[in-house]
Parts: sequence; structure tokens; C-alpha cells
Amino acid sequence: MSDAAPNPAVTPPELPETMPRQVRTRGRGRYSTKSRANNTRNAARWVLAIGIIQIVFGIFLGFNNRSVAAKAREHLSPFADDEVLQLENGKTETAGALRLAIDREEVQLFVVLIGLGVMFLAIYFWARKSPLPALGTALALYVTVHAVDAVADPNNIYRGMVLKVLCILALVRGVKSALQQRALNQQDEAAQA
Repeated sequence: MSDAAPNPAVTPPELPETMPRQVRTRGRGRYSTKSRANNTRNAARWVLAIGIIQIVFGIFLGFNNRSVAAKAREHLSPFADDEVLQLENGKTETAGALRLAIDREEVQLFVVLIGLGVMFLAIYFWARKSPLPALGTALALYVTVHAVDAVADPNNIYRGMVLKVLCILALVRGVKSALQQRALNQQDEAAQA
């Protein structure tokens, strides 16, 4: 080893002002930026998957409900529209009102399930341009839909639990990454100003 002192005449080259010097700090390096971008991209892909699954199951359940509705209409066929029927829950309803409820439910199922799928697809395209508000909206919509579903039928909480948890975790991770990226962008803008 040499104990020679550094030569004061030789100085390290200066970086041009156009190239910012990259300072390695926790969470701001090249790899963490890629990680945040991957997390938000993956969360957007989960939104796309949720939308596609919602549309496919909406079509499947809609056609399944259509066959159930046809059987219900067949059972109501011998009754006149103004004839009052006793329901299993103890309430009474006219046959005409029951036919209208069957028709309404058949259309509502298609519209709601496929409409939610289309909304998630739209959020996916939005997330590609502006990830934070889009992923936040997707997370809120996903949790709200499943909360309402759980209130309507508590057994639905356990159906597809693994997929629900995975979707929520991916969306939360994406929102967290988008928040971190937004904070870093704001710090960079403040430093440049």
C-alpha cells in the first residue's frame, strides 16, 4: 500500500449541470423506482383481471339466472296476473307483480355485473395514465362491491376468499407504490424549483 497523499493538482471531473448527480438514498435508487413502477403496473393488471372476471361471470350468471327465471315463469303460468299468492316468507303478492320482479331481476343482474366489469376495464386504462387516483378508485369500488354483497348474503364473504384477499393486497400495494412515487416526484419538483 502506498502512503502517498493525493495529488492536489488532479481533481475529479465535474458533472455537467444537465446531468443530475444520482444520490443513493433509501428507497430512491434505480431498483426501488423499478419496483414501484412494477407494483403499480401489476396492480393495474389486477384491475384488468377483475374487470374480465366480472364480465365473464356476469355473462355466465346472467344466462344461468335466465334459465332459473324461465322456470319461475313456468310455475307462475297457471295463475292470472291479479291472483294473490302466498309466498314462503309469509308475505302475499300478485302473480303479475312476481312476473315483473322476475323480469326486473333478470335484467338487473346482467346490467350490474357486466357494468361493474366495464367500470374496472375503464379504471385499468385510467391507471395506465394516472395510477394513484385510478388504483384508489379501484380499491374503493372493489371493497364496496364485496361489502354490499356480504351484507346482502353473509355467505358470500367466504366465497372466493383467496382471490378477494389477493386482489385487495395487490391493489393496496399498488396504491402504496403510487403514493411513494408521487411523494418522490413532488420532492424532485420542489428541489428543481
